[in-house]
Amino acid sequence: GGLTLSDGPLSFVQEDIWFVSQLAPRAVPYNEVTVLRRSGPLDPAAFERALVGVVRRHESWRTTFPFSAGRPTRRVLANVAIEIPVYDLREDTSAGDPERAAARIAVADVGQPYDLERGPLVTSAIVQLGAEEWRIYLAAHHLAFDCVSLARTAVPEIIALYRHEAEGASI
Repeated sequence: GGLTLSDGPLSFVQEDIWFVSQLAPRAVPYNEVTVLRRSGPLDPAAFERALVGVVRRHESWRTTFPFSAGRPTRRVLANVAIEIPVYDLREDTSAGDPERAAARIAVADVGQPYDLERGPLVTSAIVQLGAEEWRIYLAAHHLAFDCVSLARTAVPEIIALYRHEAEGASI
């Protein structure tokens, strides 16, 4: 087997990130955000199933950081509920520039501080800009994934699982 996280104490780096997050809970310096642009059809339900599949496979995305016995601890959850809101801007003439409106939605949705004790430490939102024009915002707290790993590991895996799900096969 490979390396796995276990319930227990945080590493020194994790403690540093955890403490900064506690000092400024409304600040979001450790939110890692990736934007996926999609031109063509998109099945939001299949994308949600793909993200849930990736979360199921990666313990770091199911890990929470409760405060126990005077210290932050690490707890790996068996399951994490992920629901991806879908925003439709196709008919919204008040939105102005659709790209800016989509970014505002992303900041309001995936740009929020995470509840490190309860999780999940990954969020996503889908914005439909046109008939076949989409923006998918994927965010994770730095305690779960760094931006390089998010872009190089998680995103390709989510895309592969999405293609599998969109074709109707189960993960």
